[in-house]
Amino acid sequence: EDGIRDRSPSRGLGDVYKRQVRGGGTATVTRSASLRRAVLQVSGAPALASGRTYQAWYAVPAGFAAAGLVPQGEAVTVLLEGDATLASGVGLTDEPAGGSPQPTTEPLALIALSA
Repeated sequence: EDGIRDRSPSRGLGDVYKRQVRGGGTATVTRSASLRRAVLQVSGAPALASGRTYQAWYAVPAGFAAAGLVPQGEAVTVLLEGDATLASGVGLTDEPAGGSPQPTTEPLALIALSA
């Protein structure tokens, strides 16, 4: 239990969900059901080894669907690819540069989304 499980409205922009990233930092997802989109903000996450990148995933009934690469940096914001209303969660993994078709590591953060 990381102690961060907040879900709060974001002034009409969508629901906000936060989790700690394993190794340090936080991941925040803002999801808009009306726009069917989500934004992932990662701050304070540790630097990855050379040739590695962060990758975001939607947790969907069939497993995980790629939602985009997340650049390294102290604070980054990424508009996730795909329909966010189909996802029950958003994961963040450490993947080879260029990403992977499926996760190759355990999630560093897994943010559950409410229906």
